[in-house]
Amino acid sequence: MNVFMNNILVWALIATGLVLVGYAFAKGTNKTTFLWQGVIAGVLAVIVGVVCVYFVQTEEKQVRATIYAIAEAAERNDPDAVIALLSRDAQKTTNPTGVKGIVKWAFKLATVEKTKVTNFKILELNLATSPPRAKVSLRASAQGKSQGTDAYPFFTIVEFPMIELRKEQDGVWRVTDNIEYLTPQYL
Repeated sequence: MNVFMNNILVWALIATGLVLVGYAFAKGTNKTTFLWQGVIAGVLAVIVGVVCVYFVQTEEKQVRATIYAIAEAAERNDPDAVIALLSRDAQKTTNPTGVKGIVKWAFKLATVEKTKVTNFKILELNLATSPPRAKVSLRASAQGKSQGTDAYPFFTIVEFPMIELRKEQDGVWRVTDNIEYLTPQYL
């Protein structure tokens, strides 16, 4: 199923096959009628494929949407929205070095003006576990100003080799406390 959802070339090949089948049926009878039926069938197959690719919400798209929603919430300087996208366990923890503690600490120190997520990859998507889990890697960058009277601009890049997400009971993918990151680079 993922081949059909992620590769438009497959749909083009299916359309070509339908056109050829239509042409094959046209041999010996009214060729233009069958040829046009094959062309119409091919065009309809491509349209259905494009609609599926863009409008069907796959688990991969939902995982990606969670990561980008966190980046958007950070850009709005809304720590509560970021924390809302953490798993229930991560939200309940009082550990200051947990994800929730780091989020609160970071927003006390700085005002974010711009965020960017690059090199996003889904490393693993396991729907067989209960709850379903995903592991992603990415590079995040943030630009902004520090808080306080001596506010200075900053630009930082953080490499996340692994971020674990799980699908909660409400159907939303949320980030767990299981995160690996490299020391941030401040420029």
